[in-house]
Amino acid sequence: MSVNWLRYCELLLEDSDKASLNLSELRVGFEINTHVQSTGSTGVISVYNLSKETRNAIMAGEYKKLRLVAGYQGVAAQQEQEPVVPDYMVGRVQENPQVKASGPNYGEIFSGEIRYAFAGSASEKPDQPSPDNVLKIQAIDGHQAAQEATLNTTVAAGYDTSAIHLLTLRSFNPYGVTAGATGKMPPTRFPRGKVLYQTASQAMDNVAAQCRATWQFVDGKLQMVPEDSYLDRITVLNSQTGLIGSPKLTQEGIEIKCLIDPNIRLHSLVQVDQAALNSRRNELESVNKAAAEAKASGGEAAKKAGAQKTEAPPADIAADGVYIVKGIRYEGDTRSSNWFMTLTCVVRDKQTALKTSGAQQ
Repeated sequence: MSVNWLRYCELLLEDSDKASLNLSELRVGFEINTHVQSTGSTGVISVYNLSKETRNAIMAGEYKKLRLVAGYQGVAAQQEQEPVVPDYMVGRVQENPQVKASGPNYGEIFSGEIRYAFAGSASEKPDQPSPDNVLKIQAIDGHQAAQEATLNTTVAAGYDTSAIHLLTLRSFNPYGVTAGATGKMPPTRFPRGKVLYQTASQAMDNVAAQCRATWQFVDGKLQMVPEDSYLDRITVLNSQTGLIGSPKLTQEGIEIKCLIDPNIRLHSLVQVDQAALNSRRNELESVNKAAAEAKASGGEAAKKAGAQKTEAPPADIAADGVYIVKGIRYEGDTRSSNWFMTLTCVVRDKQTALKTSGAQQ
């Protein structure tokens, strides 16, 4: 039995007075993209059959932010019973033992500032009009802070990178941004003072470059994780916990499709069974090797090999099946089968768990 049971979705819009509008009872669709190379998540939310007054209020800009919570409600824990084992199974190892459901598994997967909203028809074909109407809302995490926050100050001789990071964080604070997961800063102190007259985003680019890290806004928090680190949380993915199909090998790492799990975030770890990946990698290597040998032999075999399509060699795979999440795409609809996330992952090699410094994780 799968541990994912009964979808959960909550969409909240917030106005300038912090009052919330809950649209969870309506049909809601969403597509959210986030990656370590971007400064913040971008989401497009579709809400169906809103009242005219509410629709106009959202398009007029009365609501400034939105929060999206998604996942599964789970099932109530049942009293444990002694398992009944058939005689023919005595002494045998059973693969993929059932995972017991342990209550709800939902959480915030996106929060952002509303950029614009527009109304339209829910019909996908122009010649087939739909009685439903849809309002599409675009929101970006930390957009206002990234665009408007600036640094206009000086730092005295002897400053270090953590001092610039702290000043940058303070410039983001008026926009509701707080400290998130942050790696250690280099100890270097600079012998001369410096004038800072730039956007806070530019300052963060410089700080991240000195720390060999990437930075982004995650749920209203400023996060900066070094390239040689990861967040110390791991999610095991299999057929019972939400894995869909088999992971795909890519030139950068692997791509995983699974049901929505709010515990999986950027820079966190996922673990998958390596059997399918090893088989696919060996298959690709055999095809490419055969094509290379045929080209080297010349004659008709070389012509056939030249016409044969070879695939780019995949990236290294992890012996223990553990990968670091570098990109996430959420796709969901409360009235359709879409309810999954696609993960872009790289192998965990020599990276270590993040040790925080100067900010809370």
